[in-house]
Amino acid sequence: MNIFQGDMSIVGVEEIASNIKKFLFQINNYQSLDGKIKKSQKLNYKAGQFISIKFTDKIWRAYSIASIESEEFIELIIRIVPNGIGSMILDQAKIGDTFKFKGPFGHFNLSDNKTHKDKNLIFLCTGTGIAPFRSMILEEMKHKHPREMKLFYGGKNSRDLAYLNDFSNWAPAKKLKVRLALSRDKKAQEFANFAEHCRITKFLEEDDFDENSEFYICGNGAMVKSVQDILSAKNVDKSRIFMERFN
Repeated sequence: MNIFQGDMSIVGVEEIASNIKKFLFQINNYQSLDGKIKKSQKLNYKAGQFISIKFTDKIWRAYSIASIESEEFIELIIRIVPNGIGSMILDQAKIGDTFKFKGPFGHFNLSDNKTHKDKNLIFLCTGTGIAPFRSMILEEMKHKHPREMKLFYGGKNSRDLAYLNDFSNWAPAKKLKVRLALSRDKKAQEFANFAEHCRITKFLEEDDFDENSEFYICGNGAMVKSVQDILSAKNVDKSRIFMERFN
C-alpha cells in the first residue's frame, strides 16, 4: 500500500472520555511520497493502520485510525496529556485548523475473513487502544459472514473508557461480546452487567481459548507484556497473537 502525504482539516471535536477527545478530519489533498499518485478527499487505508501528524518542523506524532475507508472522515481518538506537544496543540485547535500528515502506516491488521473464516477474534485494549478495534470491528461486519468477536476493554473506571454508548452500533451482541475491566471501581457491576472490578488480564486467565482464537492487543507496553505472558502460559502460538504498542 502506498504512503501518502498531504493536509487535513478538523471538522469535528467531541470529548468522549476523561481527557480523551474524538477528532474528525477531512482530507483536503494528498499525493504519494514519490509524487506519482495524486488524489483528493479519499484516503485508502486498512483497518488497524495509523497516520502521523506534523506539529512542528521536527515533531510528528502517530495515531491509530478509528474509522474505516467507507466513512466520510478520518476519525482519531487522542488522550490529552499535560505537556504532550501533539495532544496539547490539538486540544487548543479549532474547527477548520489544518495539519500536515503522512500515512497510512502499519501492519496491525485483521487476518483474512475468507482464509481464516473459522477464527474467533479477541480484542484486548486499554484507553485509546480501542481506536484500531473500532475500525477492525466495523470492517469485519462488512463481510457477508462476519466472525465472532470479543472485546476486553480496561481502564481505572468507566470515565476512562471511550465509545461506551457505541458498542451496539458496531456489531450485534451475537457477533460482539464486550467485557469491561474497571481496575479501581469496586462497584463496577453497578455500572454495567458486563463490567467487573479487575484488570483485563483476568478475562484471559479465567477463559480457555481454543486454537481457533486470534488475539489482537493494543495499549501501553506494560499491559501488552502482561497479556503476552498469560497467552504464553496458556501455550498460545505466537502466530495467533498480533500487537500494537503505545509509547
